[in-house]
Amino acid sequence: MFENHAINLSPSLETEHPNRIGLHVKKLRLDAGYSIENLAVTCGLTTSEIEDIENGLDDNPARLARVANALKITPDRLGQF
Repeated sequence: MFENHAINLSPSLETEHPNRIGLHVKKLRLDAGYSIENLAVTCGLTTSEIEDIENGLDDNPARLARVANALKITPDRLGQF
């Protein structure tokens, strides 16, 4: 059901903005009208896992793919901010 996609950021972006994906996930979540709890339920993750992603503490590709799917975007879009 979920594909394992690599999230590609250029090394300079990761260095300059280590939480780039997390910030983008939060923006996309808020734009979609999801609370952390609602997004967690929708993608089958815990609220702690969503918080870790948004805070830049978790960049697990499988979890990011689940979040992207719940937000109805491709996983590679998470890195485009």
